[in-house]
Amino acid sequence: MNTTMGNKTVLVIGGGNYGTKACQYFRAQKARVILMDNDPACKAKELVAQNDFVLKDAQSAWDLALKLKPDFIVPTCSSHTCGGWIREYFRLSPLSDSIADVTRRLPQSLFLGFDEPNASLIFSYMTKGKLCREDCPHPPTECGLTREPRPAPLYKLLEYGVFELFDCAKIFVSEQMAPSVGAIKASDFLAFVQEIEIKKPKTLAVGTACRCHGILNLFKQ
Repeated sequence: MNTTMGNKTVLVIGGGNYGTKACQYFRAQKARVILMDNDPACKAKELVAQNDFVLKDAQSAWDLALKLKPDFIVPTCSSHTCGGWIREYFRLSPLSDSIADVTRRLPQSLFLGFDEPNASLIFSYMTKGKLCREDCPHPPTECGLTREPRPAPLYKLLEYGVFELFDCAKIFVSEQMAPSVGAIKASDFLAFVQEIEIKKPKTLAVGTACRCHGILNLFKQ
């Protein structure tokens, strides 16, 4: 991005390699960066102000997002941050019975695997066993490594995969801000929390995806 973000606040979840890249990028954009990690000696800690480092576990940090109301959330952990936050906040249980309802709607080549006990599904355009380019520019219509066509962003396909199957569903879009740096609009997360509070759904689908990769959790009350 060419413009600075001097009036923006960014919550970075995880201070490892990807968290470090995120902190470096947003600091260069003049944004306020709040870093959260459960390791007081994490790699990215030195990149943020002392008062902007929060020693906390990622899966229990939903309260921080609700309190701070940042502009962007940058999840860098291997687990599904938004799905875990929704589960913890509303005390939900996995809905494993609906896994097949979702997967039958989507191309099987996109389906990398699932954790049935936790009703967690992983999708990707990338062929299993191959690794993406670290400097991938995320071209909109093809893979930046293999040049394989991309008929639609994965987040759109996941929206189709869960459409009208659940009382509430949301696929959070991870927008590429820079190579290896993806961010979710915090307003989308906060709005979905409010939607759940109002509708009080019995079943939910919560996903996070960029153009090429995504993770999805299915829940029930």
